[in-house]
Amino acid sequence: MVVLVLIDGWGIAPHGEGNAITATDMPFISRLIKEYPVAALETGAPDWNTRYLAMGSGINTSGNDEIPATTLSAVISQAGLRQFKVSDSERYAAATYFFNGLTEDKPTGESWKIISEKSGLANKATADFRAVLKTGLQEIKSAEAADFIVISFSYLDLVVLSDADKPEIVSKAVQVIDKSLKSIQAEVENKGGVLLISSAGGNAEQLLNLRTEEIDKNLTINPVPFIVVGEDYKGLSIGGKDAPDNDLSVLSPAGSIADIAPTVLTLLNLEIPSSMTGKNLLD
Repeated sequence: MVVLVLIDGWGIAPHGEGNAITATDMPFISRLIKEYPVAALETGAPDWNTRYLAMGSGINTSGNDEIPATTLSAVISQAGLRQFKVSDSERYAAATYFFNGLTEDKPTGESWKIISEKSGLANKATADFRAVLKTGLQEIKSAEAADFIVISFSYLDLVVLSDADKPEIVSKAVQVIDKSLKSIQAEVENKGGVLLISSAGGNAEQLLNLRTEEIDKNLTINPVPFIVVGEDYKGLSIGGKDAPDNDLSVLSPAGSIADIAPTVLTLLNLEIPSSMTGKNLLD
């Protein structure tokens, strides 16, 4: 089992004013960074949909209308393996249509669960997050769990969009995510699987435009983290590099988000298609 958790809103930037990530105590994530392989990945494209297309196709696309020759989901389906994707309605199109290479048809063996709690709730983003988490955990724990599971969270991104001027609220969201990842990792470990943690892009790491000193809610072009958590990978590194003092901002990018698909295929013991320009980050 390989589980890919995407925490949109989590980017990498040096510690400083406006960085809600480094300003927040994240004991579980900090432990993972210290004990398991970690890398910084370039994001490239300026929008969410194109980035999800790159992650699912294994190609650094320049736009979100480029239909790839194949995708991660297609290769997994052709191998006869099962896959499951869950997201909230904010990332519905990105996590399904774009991730799957601009197709609305589910490949054989794939199922989707799109979460949308009642609109109008003051805490709808939180309610959606909890429902996505619950659904993802249920699938991991299932006796017939999928071989590849994608859990896409837009929670942190949405908190920034609504409360970027209140860094304490953004920091609280980061803490909630840290605790939730602990629950996910425990279940993946119990199944003997591998957990991959990444993001399609950040904004919580740059809440302030230091040039204009104005609040900044926009999707950044900063690198994003990539962490590989599994018993066989403990104590190893990507590219022979570790993050001193858990500071991911000192790492030069080891690749891009297009490398996620080839890495997943390698973990599933599947061949990487020649059309994928991304590389296996664990080589």
